[in-house]
Amino acid sequence: MTNYEKTVLDLNLTLLKEIVKNSKEVQYFSYRTARVLDIIFDFEDYIKLEGLREIEELLLGKVKKRKDNHYCFKVTTEEGNALYFMISDLDFLVGLGIIKENW
Repeated sequence: MTNYEKTVLDLNLTLLKEIVKNSKEVQYFSYRTARVLDIIFDFEDYIKLEGLREIEELLLGKVKKRKDNHYCFKVTTEEGNALYFMISDLDFLVGLGIIKENW
């Protein structure tokens, strides 16, 4: 990863972390009950990135849940905007929409 790529990654992770920290509401979707659509960030092998693990812990803390697999979150900002997070085995996805269906 180049210095530029690392800088952009760090900025994006900081922004996502602030959105979660300052969220108005976080909604939880349990094991395989929803999928994220219109993906804007796709982080593979997210366990290696401390910033993503911190965001996952923030999300879980907001909904008072324990770490699981194949789960999603809807994060609503004070302004009423929403971002959707999906966490699975190795992937951490952030998107602009969600489909609620068992898969």
